[in-house]
Amino acid sequence: MTGKGRATDDASIWDTNGRFTSVNGVVQPTLTLPAGEIQRWRFVHAGIHDTVNVQIVRATPAGATNLIAASALSGNRQQQKADLLAACNASPSTLIPQFEIASDGLTRTRLRTVHASQVGGVLESNYMQPGYRSDVLVVFPSDGDYCLLNQAAPRAERVSNGGGGQGPSTPQLLAYVHVRGGQPVSGDLQAYVGKALYDANPTLPDPVRAGLRDGDLRPWAPFENLAPPAAGSQEQQAAFAINFPAFTVNNNSYDPDVVNFTREVNTTDDWLLSAQGEPHIFHIHVNPFEVVDVVTTNANGQQISIYNADGTCKPDIVYADKQQLANQYCGMWHTFRDTIIVENNYQIRVRTRYDRYIGEYVLHCHILDHEDAGMMANIAIVPDLNAPGGGLGMAGMRHAKQPMMTPAAAPASHKH
Repeated sequence: MTGKGRATDDASIWDTNGRFTSVNGVVQPTLTLPAGEIQRWRFVHAGIHDTVNVQIVRATPAGATNLIAASALSGNRQQQKADLLAACNASPSTLIPQFEIASDGLTRTRLRTVHASQVGGVLESNYMQPGYRSDVLVVFPSDGDYCLLNQAAPRAERVSNGGGGQGPSTPQLLAYVHVRGGQPVSGDLQAYVGKALYDANPTLPDPVRAGLRDGDLRPWAPFENLAPPAAGSQEQQAAFAINFPAFTVNNNSYDPDVVNFTREVNTTDDWLLSAQGEPHIFHIHVNPFEVVDVVTTNANGQQISIYNADGTCKPDIVYADKQQLANQYCGMWHTFRDTIIVENNYQIRVRTRYDRYIGEYVLHCHILDHEDAGMMANIAIVPDLNAPGGGLGMAGMRHAKQPMMTPAAAPASHKH
């Protein structure tokens, strides 16, 4: 999905123009598929800085002409607004669940259901920020017409806190979905998917097969849990901030001739990610990270986790501040990713192991105009951090300057 619009640095872009987010380069394509068929869809947010809140809903016929059935919405996005709101009304009864099996290309340990009643009874979206990837299983229960939506993005679900935000203030139709033929499905769709996976894999060991039916994906997940860093290890920090015109990580704008972090191969670090002023999106190359915790400051000034002990979200925290994005962190506890939004007044604790690769790469904000303005840093992985020069003086290493390290608070991000 790629955002197309006016000026990439205009915070009100989705509220003021009528242009579209395309799917595979096409504006509002038509998809036709059979009922009951389980499909794997990979959503890739290839845009610059707009939140895409993916929902799939059954269309509601409106008027004499069913515009969704005919793939016939007309005009620009703003001109389609009234017809779209009438034809693609999202509700608990119309929402089609998405069963997420991988995020950022990494298989999850458990299937996650995006549905209507997860935290606080809020109608949920598959929240996609720039750089996010999400692999989901979807199944349409019966013949009919459906809407693939970029659901309205209230301020609570937008990347930017600035005027108008980023992401549409009204829903946008991403694609028409026509379901024709096939076998209708009744009952719980997650149970249907689990049984289908169980039935399709008779050669798997019985415990693995039974686990697959119940959403246990651990045999296919590349990582489960990382052991903590060695005793005495220092937490790494990456803090994003804009002090215009400077876009910085740990108070430094990007310098290609400076190594900002030097770490040792086959070791593990904890990182603390934070953002000042507005949300940013941490992205790091090469080695993914495990989301260990998300904390925020309560009314008493205490740092508290948004998660219960079992990894579910605390509704009283997640929905206490409607201007925040905490609900997007639900379902991320102890998952592995390479990209994550870092919201104002939230700190993200992640853990990563520098596996095999020796050399340099970057971390950066995946709001790409922020990255291009300097919100990026270099990280070098060396064989031995205790070698002379911290391992930076080896033959073939390009940088001569020593790392610039200043106290701050939060890890940086990278891009692919």
